[in-house]
Amino acid sequence: SRGWCRAELWCRLLSIRHDTKVIVLFSAKEALYILPYDWQRHLVADGLFTVESDRAVVVKLGEMALNSKISHLRKSGMLTEYRFYLARRPALLKQQQEKWNLQGFLDHFCFPNLEDAVRLESGMTGMMCAIMAGDVDMLKILV
Repeated sequence: SRGWCRAELWCRLLSIRHDTKVIVLFSAKEALYILPYDWQRHLVADGLFTVESDRAVVVKLGEMALNSKISHLRKSGMLTEYRFYLARRPALLKQQQEKWNLQGFLDHFCFPNLEDAVRLESGMTGMMCAIMAGDVDMLKILV
């Protein structure tokens, strides 16, 4: 739960490497395999710091790693993953969730139109984006 350890974990898991497996060693007899999404429960902003001013540095580092991941996913055309990280971004960074009008939501999550956002049957559908982003008002529009 140390802040710098969380930052290291985030940077590893948010890298563009294909193999991002992580094993945490606690002692010669105790190890823990981190599941791919366990890191989301360990926010960098909630880490423990000996020097409190390090928190802002680590939060900025986590934000840079997450933004880099999101940018890479968009450029690579990996829309499902892109939408997932984009929807989770405010919660992961402990930031205020943005409120969108319908067109803003469609643009933000790269849906060409409302029909595509609603009609998509798998992956990060419009409804999944709204749910993961915690946007109840947009969810009402999409239902």
